[in-house]
Amino acid sequence: MEAMVDPVLEWLKSHPGAAPPLEHHARFELDKGSLAIHSNRADIVAEAQEQFHHYAPTNNHPCESPGLTIDVHHAYFAKGEEGIVLDPYWQRLADGRRRNDGLECPVFQHLTAGGLECFWRASDALLSYATTPQPHIRILIGEPCTHEDFESHDAESIVDLIKILYVRSHGLFCIHAAALALNEYGVVITGSSGAGKSTTALALLRGGFDLLSDELTLIDTSQDGVLRISGLLVPPRIVDQFQTPLDNLEGTLRTADPLEKNAAMDDPPNGTLRIGVRLAPPQRARERRPPLDSAVQASDPSLKRLLTLDPSFVQTSRRRAVRPKTIIALDPRKHDGPEHRLVPFEAQHMFVALMTQVLDVTGLSRREAQADALIGLLNECRLYRLVLGRDLAALPALIASCMEAGNS
Repeated sequence: MEAMVDPVLEWLKSHPGAAPPLEHHARFELDKGSLAIHSNRADIVAEAQEQFHHYAPTNNHPCESPGLTIDVHHAYFAKGEEGIVLDPYWQRLADGRRRNDGLECPVFQHLTAGGLECFWRASDALLSYATTPQPHIRILIGEPCTHEDFESHDAESIVDLIKILYVRSHGLFCIHAAALALNEYGVVITGSSGAGKSTTALALLRGGFDLLSDELTLIDTSQDGVLRISGLLVPPRIVDQFQTPLDNLEGTLRTADPLEKNAAMDDPPNGTLRIGVRLAPPQRARERRPPLDSAVQASDPSLKRLLTLDPSFVQTSRRRAVRPKTIIALDPRKHDGPEHRLVPFEAQHMFVALMTQVLDVTGLSRREAQADALIGLLNECRLYRLVLGRDLAALPALIASCMEAGNS
């Protein structure tokens, strides 16, 4: 029997010098356990420190020995080289998997052997996940480039991948949606990019809700058969030029296009939402994330920036998991009147909307479990579609009334 080898370590061993050593490090204390990140790229660690800002070790949340370690190796090689390929053992598994599935490689091909998981995307990405003796994920990424443009590849999408792998390592499911809590119950807000999730979530935060996350909602089905939601609290991204953005959220709503003004209050075609399929970690254009004091921000008010939340908001959200009561799908269309329109949304359409927002790089390997988790979530909740108006101050009472109706 062939000895089990870690495919990432095997590739690095057979390609000496292709990946510089891991000289950059960061540690965080997340709600499900601590996380250590090591990389040979400074920008990846800096991006992680920015996105995991609310989970930096403090006296209240000290960082003990890491519960999960993630190594990010970025390799570079000349054009014409074969790139990242599997060693013979794992390649035979991949060939057999394709024959059995009758499918070409999905986003990542998922392979398992001897307690080791492997995720492979031909030529440019390879991941390994070992659970013993300690949970350890190794990410190998690369594409033809020179050493000079070694750090030109998108660090944000790599950190998005790290977040999704962390969630998966704890047996949770992650959807691209905001999650908030009111007392002991939660509301999930989903919608396409730009539909207003962050603005809606911050409006509810301003109105007395606790923000679990404005972007990444976690579904936990493992607690005594009771489904709960929590969030990965990364700093929200908003369109804002104000010093006190929670007092000026109305300025973050874009103005409706002329063609939308009359259509915004109508039902979408066939009762469905325009929500894009998301089979990989979200990738945002770099130009949407200028520095806080950038002149670019001043010249283009549509650009987004990160908002660091007040520590008091963060503390109320840490280690918080609640039972969901309401799901709201944001219609991407808005109108210029003050009123909002909140109408019941059919379960089958909400299921489709949520499935397209599942964040998981494992391709088809957890699709059935994901569907079961979403069905369980739908069964717990009342479902609505929301067309945003301009009166954000009225949103908290409107959403709270829906949640109270769900308890009756």
